[in-house]
Order: sequence, then C-alpha cells, then structure tokens
Amino acid sequence: MRYALQTIAVVVLFIALPITTVRAQPYGLQVAESVETRSESQLDITAGVVFNSDGSCVGLRDTFACTEDVRIFAEVGAVTLKDANTDLAAQGGFTVSLPIDVPFDLGVRGAVYGSNGDATDTIGGNLMALASKEAFYPNLFFYGGLGLDYRSIQTGQDTSTEETDRVTDPLLSLGTLLPLNEHLLVYIEVTVTDDPFIGCGLRYR
Repeated sequence: MRYALQTIAVVVLFIALPITTVRAQPYGLQVAESVETRSESQLDITAGVVFNSDGSCVGLRDTFACTEDVRIFAEVGAVTLKDANTDLAAQGGFTVSLPIDVPFDLGVRGAVYGSNGDATDTIGGNLMALASKEAFYPNLFFYGGLGLDYRSIQTGQDTSTEETDRVTDPLLSLGTLLPLNEHLLVYIEVTVTDDPFIGCGLRYR
C-alpha cells in the first residue's frame, strides 16, 4: 500500500508540472495542508504551483506552529498572467484547529495575498472553514474547505487609465496529502472560485 501511494504521488506530480508552463493560477498557493493539531514550534515547508487558463503561480511557504492549535504562514512567489509579465507575489495567514469532538479535524483558515505588476496590482483575502481526515494509511490525509474570497484588481499604467474591480466569490477547495516518507508529502488540490484552479506540490514536515 505504501509503495503504491508513493508511485501514484510521484506520477501525478510529474504529469502536472509540465502542464503548468502553459496554465496556472495567480496570487498564491492553495490550502495545501490538513488541520489536525501539531507539535508546538513545528515548522513545515511547502513548495508548489497552481494553474488555470488565466495564468500561473509558483510559491514557497513557511508554516510555523505557535501552539498545538494555532499556525501562521508566510509565502513568497511569482505570478505570470496571460499576456503579461511575471510579477512578485506574497501571501500570509493563519490556521486554527478547533477543539470539537467529531470523527474528523475541523479548523478555520484566513489569508491575505497580493501581487504588484507593471499593469496589474491585486490585493485580496479569504476566510475558510476547513475539515480534514487521516484515512487508510498514516499521513494520508483528505481535506476540504469552504469560504469566501475577496480581491481588488487595479489595472492601468497611470491615473488616466486606471480601473479597479472588486470581486467577492464563494471559495471551495478539495485536496489530498500523499506521503512519500515520514516527512515528505505530495499535495494535490482543486479550488473553485469564479473559475477552477488545480495545484500540486511538495510539503516537508
């Protein structure tokens, strides 16, 4: 079972990465984690890519467990929109595990993100309720989240051509963490706001 999961994770990752050269998502990595309690001061590193028909985003995230129930994260990345240059992006936020006695783990996640470019500036944030479950095998997690995403997108080179769009959308994410070994996992995630996004990457615990 363990070697089958490792094989599936590696195959999916290497299939998905070449696709991201032509399709990807702006603004930041997705949830990419489960919401069970962690050891205090635990440090996780996540590297991944997100994509759809509008652009691409690659990112590197550092997640720190302040307590067993509270984690904060910071992320830097690069966003490439269709017919645009590659811009710098950043994201930060928190995840809180909730002490509710149910057969799966529950939590709340909040994040703010932004990117700054020559023609487009974006700033936004989202808030989600999360659930995750370890099943079938140690460190094999399935997770999902539901919430709202708000973003403000400013386009134009100067004040005479500037336009600002403000959008609020429902936000749904479903994903899985597949263990390669005790510390290294592959994540695969699908997110839907106004459009579907697909992401994958590696997480080190």
